[in-house]
Amino acid sequence: MPFTTEAAVLTANSGSRCELQPLIVPDPGPQEMIVELRACGICHTDLGFAAHVTRPAVLGHEGAGVVSQVGERVTRFAPGDRVVLTFSACEQCPTCTSGHPAYCMTHASRNFDGVRPGGQPGLTDAAGSPVYSAFFEQSSFARHALVQQDNAVPVPDHVSFAEAAPLGCGIQTGAGAVLRSFDAQAGEPIVVFGCGAVGLAAVMAARARDCDPIIAVEPHGERRALALRFGATDSFTGTEANLAETLRSLTGGGARYALEGVGKPLVYATAIECLRPGGICGTLAYPGEFGAPVAHPGGFAFMNTTQIGIIEGDSDPARFIPELIALADAGDLPYRQLIATYPFAQINDALADAAAGHVVKAVLTFD
Repeated sequence: MPFTTEAAVLTANSGSRCELQPLIVPDPGPQEMIVELRACGICHTDLGFAAHVTRPAVLGHEGAGVVSQVGERVTRFAPGDRVVLTFSACEQCPTCTSGHPAYCMTHASRNFDGVRPGGQPGLTDAAGSPVYSAFFEQSSFARHALVQQDNAVPVPDHVSFAEAAPLGCGIQTGAGAVLRSFDAQAGEPIVVFGCGAVGLAAVMAARARDCDPIIAVEPHGERRALALRFGATDSFTGTEANLAETLRSLTGGGARYALEGVGKPLVYATAIECLRPGGICGTLAYPGEFGAPVAHPGGFAFMNTTQIGIIEGDSDPARFIPELIALADAGDLPYRQLIATYPFAQINDALADAAAGHVVKAVLTFD
C-alpha cells in the first residue's frame, strides 16, 4: 500500500536548498525493497547535482537503514535487516558478470535518470506527479527509500548507521581507487590530489598497503593536517612553483600512482606529469565543465603513462564493503573519524557546511 514519507526536495529556484515535504512512496516491485533510513551521507555528487536541478528532485545516495518491506522476488533480504545502500548495477552485462559492476553498461541510466529500471518514478507528490527520484536507485534524502535489492549490502550489528552510510559511495570510491583500481603495491609512491573524504580514504588505503611515499596535495590547511595524520608522508598546497618536478624528485623519478579528485585541467596535467614512465593516473572527477571538451595534455608524460577513469573505486560492493568494515575495525581505515552528524531537519546546514569544506563527511541522521 503506498504511503507518505518526508523527503528533502530541491527545486530549480531553491538555490541548492531543500524543503522538507510529504511525498508518496509506491509499493515495491518484485525485486524492490523499502528501507527506513537511519542515516545518509552527503557526497560531492549530491552537491554537483543540486546545483543543476531543473525540476523537483530528491537526491542522496549514501543511505543506511532497516528494511521494512520487500517485493515478492526479493531473496537476499527480509524485513528488519540492517543495510547500507550503494550504486545500482544490472548484474547481467559483461562488466557486471566479470566482477566490475561499477562499470555496468547501464550505470548512467540506472543511477542518474531519476526513475526506476522500468521507468516508473520512485516518489510522487500528493497529486501523483512524478518527482526526480530513484537517484542511485535510492534517493536517500528522505525517511524512506525505494531501492533495488542489488544496491543494498548487509551491515553488521556493531557498525552504526552513521558509520555505515559513507561506505555506500565516498569511502569505497577513495579506498577502492587504491585497493582495486590501482591494486597499489607496498613501497610504491603515490600522490593524492584533493583530500576531501574520498581523497583521505585513498590516503588511508595507501597507508594500509604500505605505499611510500604517500603525498597529499590539498589547498585546505586542516585537510592537509588530516592527510598527514592518516598516513601521508608529505603534503603540498598545489600552488607551489614547479610542483610536478618537485613531486618527481620526491618520489625518486616519478610516482607509480596519481589520484586526481579535483576536476581541474591544471591539476589533471600535474597528476600526469608527476608520474614516472609506466605510472598510472586515476581520475575521479571530470577535468573541466562536464560535457565540455578537455584539452589534450600532450607531451611525452602523457604518452608513456596510463590514464584511467575511476567509478566507485571499481567496487563490487557486496564483497568490498565488508572488506572496508574489516579494515576499519582493525584500525587500518579510520574513516569514522571524518564524520560529522546532523539531524535530518538540518539538511540545509549540512549541505552548506559540506560545500564550504567546514566538514569532511557530513552525515544526516533520522529520528
